[in-house]
Amino acid sequence: TKAMSEATAIRTKEKEENAVAIEDAKAGSAAVKQAIVLLKEFYASQEATESSFLQTEEVPEMAAYKGMQGSKGGVIGMLEVIESDFLRLRAETEASEKAAAAEY
Repeated sequence: TKAMSEATAIRTKEKEENAVAIEDAKAGSAAVKQAIVLLKEFYASQEATESSFLQTEEVPEMAAYKGMQGSKGGVIGMLEVIESDFLRLRAETEASEKAAAAEY
């Protein structure tokens, strides 16, 4: 019937959109996770080399600067929040897709 074919078309489009959203969330989460690892490695290497990029002899107050590396805030904290947002989006979209498939 016409109603069934319309419902099928709507459901097919919704399924495709959900699949794209899930893949985007997976890719985003992986990219953010990689960025966190790289930043943590960078900050660790900077602690080991005593801030090789900073001219601490010329500017003594820069010697104590360690960048925005706190886990509660700063760049890494922000990336961790973004990563959790991607994971939440993926979980919610997968649950929504499962519910929509069951309803159909």
